[in-house]
Amino acid sequence: MKGRSANPYKAGPTRSEALAVPPGSYNPPVVDCIMTGYGSAEPSLAIASDGTVFYAPIFTPEGNGLIRSRDRGETWELIIPRFGKMECHGRVQPYLYLDPATDRIFFHTSLLRFLPPRLRRGFNLTWSDDLGETWRHVRFESEAFDWLKVYAGPPVKSATRGYPNVVYASAPTPTSTRCWPLLYPRWQQVYRSFDGGNSWEKAGGISLVPAEHGLSHREWIIFGAGVVAGDGTVYLGFRRGPRLGIAISRDEGTTWEMKDVPGSRLLRYFNIIQIGFINGNYVLCEPLALDREGNLYAIWPDDRDILRLAYSRDRGCTWSEPVVVSAPEVKHVRYHALAALEPGRVAVAYYGSPNGIRYHGYIAECADVFAPEPVFWSATVNEPSDPLYRYGFNVGYLEMWFGGDLNEIVHVRYDPDGNIWASFCKRMPPLILDRSWKRKEHAYSKLQGVIGRMRAVTGKGGNSRR
Repeated sequence: MKGRSANPYKAGPTRSEALAVPPGSYNPPVVDCIMTGYGSAEPSLAIASDGTVFYAPIFTPEGNGLIRSRDRGETWELIIPRFGKMECHGRVQPYLYLDPATDRIFFHTSLLRFLPPRLRRGFNLTWSDDLGETWRHVRFESEAFDWLKVYAGPPVKSATRGYPNVVYASAPTPTSTRCWPLLYPRWQQVYRSFDGGNSWEKAGGISLVPAEHGLSHREWIIFGAGVVAGDGTVYLGFRRGPRLGIAISRDEGTTWEMKDVPGSRLLRYFNIIQIGFINGNYVLCEPLALDREGNLYAIWPDDRDILRLAYSRDRGCTWSEPVVVSAPEVKHVRYHALAALEPGRVAVAYYGSPNGIRYHGYIAECADVFAPEPVFWSATVNEPSDPLYRYGFNVGYLEMWFGGDLNEIVHVRYDPDGNIWASFCKRMPPLILDRSWKRKEHAYSKLQGVIGRMRAVTGKGGNSRR
């Protein structure tokens, strides 16, 4: 598997700046690209403690599921969880999460379907305790039908039953997207499970009404995924109008304290047309990460479409000055993800473009983001001559109404060896341009699942990240 060598750049308060590589002083990381050959959309990743890698969703004519690699990406197996009368997951709002404390893997999709129409609320939730060999299922009853995120962590005061962690899920109700006056987000409902996902109860919630956050009625509030610290504190990152907000709960999701990340500036919102057809950066899917010592990191695309990062070493009370962490040549970012390992060591992934037309998948890592001038190593996942999106980034809002797929998620994760994995999709050209991608054989998906990997290169004169 031949990859591309990463290049270094310095993160700064207004821009990132390319750096020269001193000859012979460092063997740079290498980024590989794995084309899955399957249809996909809104892809997420999970990596178990033994290095097993999961990527979801996968669309096939036989059903929808995920793929698994037990040999660091050399080979992949298709897994289609079945439940009920041999049902399987749908294609709307897929999401994959692995609890690192137990290796229990959760995969859910919405009960909603656009074509043929099936207007239902709630989600099909499956989980596995044996790395995907067998699966259990529950129909997650909720008022919501989209943008559900699952995360887990230790309890603060409650007793769990048959599972050590509290499993959380949060979703906007009745919907995530502002279609005023027909549909309007009202409440970010947080659910919790004390038995590993088998049964659920409502915890607290957070208003999604802009006026209750001191914002104009024209603004929009939408939450991303959550993270849970070692002491049980839950953090949710969200678009709080023109700022990146952090919601903090110290009582297992019952009550919430709201803060803004100082210096964060997001795109100003006007209407839904912006999200679906102009710029998808109003959606923040994976804005937060925690390292092994509980330091909190936040990432967001700013009002210039450039990716920024800040960190807090005191549980979200104070924050560092934000720095630009997208590569110097990138002028337009679409979506983003963040992962952290030991203190200061972070990985990011995103779609990026130098001109707003051709979008590539990027992976980057910084060994010490706490440094006065943090240095990142970065490369594109795909060959620059073969972008993941060749003719502008298409979120898929219009196609969704005709059975198509949205693409609003990127994930990035560390494996046990310190290598970095990221999930992307490639927009496949129509049959007249690429006869290898036959829509019927790929469950009529226009997107192919793509996996990126950044691995360390060791040897004489080189440094190892492991």
